[in-house]
Amino acid sequence: MHDKILQFYEDTIEQNETILLSSFGKDSVMKSKVKTELIQEVINAVGGEHISRILDDFYSLLKKKYIQDEFFLKFDRYSIDKFVRDEKFTMERLWYRNRRVLFEREGKREK
Repeated sequence: MHDKILQFYEDTIEQNETILLSSFGKDSVMKSKVKTELIQEVINAVGGEHISRILDDFYSLLKKKYIQDEFFLKFDRYSIDKFVRDEKFTMERLWYRNRRVLFEREGKREK
């Protein structure tokens, strides 16, 4: 099962490389609605409650793309690690915030 999920991540990254590499770090991911929605779709497609692990695995593969991309050669590994960590943390926070909003809406609908 894990191999299928990793293949899904790799396919998603390959098919959406331009979107995923066009913004980098916390600030740019906050401004890139397309990238944010894409990563949220990945989380939802994999499902489960282990969002940190999903993002760890996904960003581990995406980080390899960052390192290989010509644009990112100007950054050292520490900077790339920091940007990836910030971006991953931001995506996790957004996912939990969106989930909370959905639960609140559902609660109001039931009343």
